[in-house]
Amino acid sequence: MVINSLDAEEEVFRVIHTPPSFENHVLSNLGLLDGCLSLSKLKYREFFSEVWVMNIYSIQDSWTKRFVVSVPFLEPLTCLKNGEILMLEQSFVYRVGNANSIMVCYNPQSRHSRFITGKTPDEALRRLQMFS
Repeated sequence: MVINSLDAEEEVFRVIHTPPSFENHVLSNLGLLDGCLSLSKLKYREFFSEVWVMNIYSIQDSWTKRFVVSVPFLEPLTCLKNGEILMLEQSFVYRVGNANSIMVCYNPQSRHSRFITGKTPDEALRRLQMFS
């Protein structure tokens, strides 16, 4: 799998190669985590997600597996001040009859997760702020 990027300044497309474990993989989320390009991969048969970060932009060998979470369909959003990673659980889109959004705060040191729910991602974020 590759990522196509546009260098807007030079007006050229570039190819960014993903980690080798992403070959022939289709269920992924692309984003930014701590200012670095990130890619999360659902291991749907095993029901967990891997999050990879490209530490040096456009350098293939700088991809590192940042963490593995035992919750599928996660999209990393940001790192919180306390070191936790805030993620949006995406499978609510596929659930019938349940429109709740689920935010997950994952602590990489303890490997524990906290779940915050709301009718929308915004409501879940407000609840997170109330309990933080």
